[in-house]
Amino acid sequence: MKLGIYCRISKLKEEGKDRSIGNQKLLGVKKAKELNLDYEIYIDEGYSGAAEKIEDRPSFERLLKDISLGNISSVFAFDQSRFERNPQIRYAINKIFKEYNIAYYTHVDGLVDLNDPQSEFFGDILSVINKYHVTMTKIKVKSVLKQRAAEGKAHGID
Repeated sequence: MKLGIYCRISKLKEEGKDRSIGNQKLLGVKKAKELNLDYEIYIDEGYSGAAEKIEDRPSFERLLKDISLGNISSVFAFDQSRFERNPQIRYAINKIFKEYNIAYYTHVDGLVDLNDPQSEFFGDILSVINKYHVTMTKIKVKSVLKQRAAEGKAHGID
């Protein structure tokens, strides 16, 4: 039995600048030790959790394949938003986790009970909120970039 530790950040970081992936790995390894499980680490750096297709995130796709092959019995991520920021992807992921009886852990929530209607309801709401956050961030960034271009400034550099 293995814990699949999934780590993701949306933007590629300059070498030595990212602390998020390291922290996510550290917390996942700690969870594996708590559960007395071997582990496999899956990292998608520079990939959005709002992606429309699972195939858009290679390590996440590999994690799901390993689940289907029976190599992974549990999964861990820092929080739900590391797995997804898209309600359609949430549905697909939860279906796979339920089908293969995967124990689902996050640092924020602990063990997530995918069979509890209340837990599922709040997770669904959080997924919609996460998608909204991504959409609003894109709108804000585009607006600032347009303004800066109109002022003759390139990509936010004065």
